[in-house]
Amino acid sequence: MREQDVAETVRRRLEQELGRRGLLLTDAQLAAADADIAAEGKRLLRAMLTRCYPHARDDPSFEVAFASERTAARLSAALVFGAATARLLAPEVADEVMTLCAIFNLGIGLIDSLCDGSSETGLALLGLLDRHGLVAAAAEPRARGWLCHDAPPALASEPTAAFTIEIVETFFASLHDAYGEAADAELRHAVGARLQAALKAERRSVDPVGGERSVESSRLTSVLPFVVIETLARREPAAVETAGTLIGEALWRIDDLVDLCDDAASGALNALLVLYGEPGRAVETGAVARAAAQAGDALRDGLALAGGERRSFLCFVQRYAGVGPSAASITSSNSSSSTGRSTSGGI
Repeated sequence: MREQDVAETVRRRLEQELGRRGLLLTDAQLAAADADIAAEGKRLLRAMLTRCYPHARDDPSFEVAFASERTAARLSAALVFGAATARLLAPEVADEVMTLCAIFNLGIGLIDSLCDGSSETGLALLGLLDRHGLVAAAAEPRARGWLCHDAPPALASEPTAAFTIEIVETFFASLHDAYGEAADAELRHAVGARLQAALKAERRSVDPVGGERSVESSRLTSVLPFVVIETLARREPAAVETAGTLIGEALWRIDDLVDLCDDAASGALNALLVLYGEPGRAVETGAVARAAAQAGDALRDGLALAGGERRSFLCFVQRYAGVGPSAASITSSNSSSSTGRSTSGGI
């Protein structure tokens, strides 16, 4: 089966499954969400940089030069997605904690990107984090530089790796700013333990062993970040099957579907490829259709449990999946052109 046919099958299945569960935004909702995301991205990028480089807080002219506008936009989007997830999972989340979740999402995304781009760089970074103990880093605050000063030259000289290390330090400093009281010790321990588990899953995904263990590693690399955000946003250290788990499982399946052909070409870990070998077979056996339906069910159920603001979150999901607006927006558009009334669907 041709790659473009596989991609179109994935897109169509996701559109069908999300649409029939009422999880697609209309054109108007997408446009409004895009505007909100762009504005929030600028604010969060500035907030993250002033935390990462504290001397910039009182210098409004301070700027960090990125390789391109696209790079800055990707960083901003990662920050906003973390904040949007926090608002989804905890409607009353404080701004400080929402920013903490934004920084966490950026950091975990950078680590994942480095691991995908180069297993050597990824394993070196994971080794550095493992040596310093994330549970201990969450338990007690550390002076800035605790990771940077111990980074091997290969990491310190690689711009993205060096920036990622700064973001990791910034996350832990922000964690102690937000949850630094003695009463928060259990919460910090839970965050550290889940981060350590995510680190272990990421290592296994870089060097997969195959079979069911690889599938579970793939699942955990997607699910655990949502569980961490839920822990931070809801201030709930107990490990239970919650909205974050369900939403993480939905995004895990969507990610594997969207990246099916790219992962086959690069050799990256993908649960569907572990189980079915190659993209065409995943389509022909019905695995793509089943995964899309499972993603839709998990996302619907997770959103129902979460109860928070969902428009920005769903905009990210819809844009990433590459699917169009809900049928309601098409119907509304046709209706308004013939009747002069403007209507919009609801999520």
